[in-house]
Amino acid sequence: MKPKTKSKAKPGTPEIAENQKSAAAMWGIPIEVQRAAKARGCQAFKSGRVHRKPLLAWIKRNAAALAAVEKAAGERRSDADLKRERLAIQIEHAQFSLQKDKGLYTLTAAAQADWLTAAAIYQEEAKSLMERDHYRIYVDRVYARLEALNHCRLPQPGGK
Repeated sequence: MKPKTKSKAKPGTPEIAENQKSAAAMWGIPIEVQRAAKARGCQAFKSGRVHRKPLLAWIKRNAAALAAVEKAAGERRSDADLKRERLAIQIEHAQFSLQKDKGLYTLTAAAQADWLTAAAIYQEEAKSLMERDHYRIYVDRVYARLEALNHCRLPQPGGK
């Protein structure tokens, strides 16, 4: 009489994993799927260990429900990617500000010409406005223009 085998798995594939992380590595079942199975009452989880056969049987029975879990996990990953991109932009901005404070960035010749032109225009406006006692209007205009110049775009990475 032939002895009965417990599993038709590949030789050397363990039937019990020590935890969900090792189960994901050994069997290729994502941790999000394992967590969903455990939360929905799958009997594969005992004493912190994961049993392969009950988990696979549960996954086959609940494939439709797991599709939503995997989709949500993918969306969470994309949210994490967006957070990483936002952080990279903030770091780049901080590095640029630091370099600007150190004097590594200076105005180009065109920007210097714009500043000189603006200064000349401001002086002419100041004369006419001050003659008419509208100095406050002049100051507001100057601050508005300076504010607009201060909020120009940062140079692109790699640009000089």
